[in-house]
Amino acid sequence: MNEAEQIKNFAITITRDGDKTAVASAHGSQLRLSMSGMDPTLGFTAPETVIAGYGACVMTNIGKEAKARSLRIDDVRIEFSATKRNEPLGIKNLKARVTLKSPEDRNELKELLAKAVVDGTATNALKEGMLAAFDFAFD
Repeated sequence: MNEAEQIKNFAITITRDGDKTAVASAHGSQLRLSMSGMDPTLGFTAPETVIAGYGACVMTNIGKEAKARSLRIDDVRIEFSATKRNEPLGIKNLKARVTLKSPEDRNELKELLAKAVVDGTATNALKEGMLAAFDFAFD
């Protein structure tokens, strides 16, 4: 792998779309977000977005590991459940159930999953306590 393939930069912009919603934009795609945590009908809430990103990372890892091991995966489903923590604010009791549809040996699939759930870009960022270096600007 050459150096250009190893470096991936992320550029995401979040803008307000009224008092209750925001829009996240990256590489021409948009995701509507609820800024009212008690009204998920407005879009994904911030905690749901974090959990969904975590799940997408795990799902990507499963695909990469399956390809590297030449294992056929016909379908993947990841279901998360969690509870909001109020003091301090956060997420508690996060649980995930991964369901694979595959004709492959169960022991090989277990090894694949053991790696896929602990090593990935978003997975590692969350594990490491991802924090931004904020710069404030005023118009």
